[in-house]
Amino acid sequence: MLLLQKAVAVVCFAGGIVSMLLAIYYYFSFLGGVKPEKKKYTPFLGPTMFFIPNLTDKEGNHAQRNFILSILAFMFFFGALYFMFPRQS
Repeated sequence: MLLLQKAVAVVCFAGGIVSMLLAIYYYFSFLGGVKPEKKKYTPFLGPTMFFIPNLTDKEGNHAQRNFILSILAFMFFFGALYFMFPRQS
């Protein structure tokens, strides 16, 4: 059982790292897909720009969706690690 728990922990840790690398890639793809007439507004939008669909073109919308999904995958993998190995008090 301990070997299975370690194997699952390694898979969760690797999945978390891969999902974060994908999130970084999709974030920069998303920023590259911003429409030229709206590029001047991106510094002021902050995190709300992920919920404005008409800010980017079609490729940017796909990157936006994939970014949000990869962040959710990151939360899942590291959340699973947190619940598998609770803190000892």
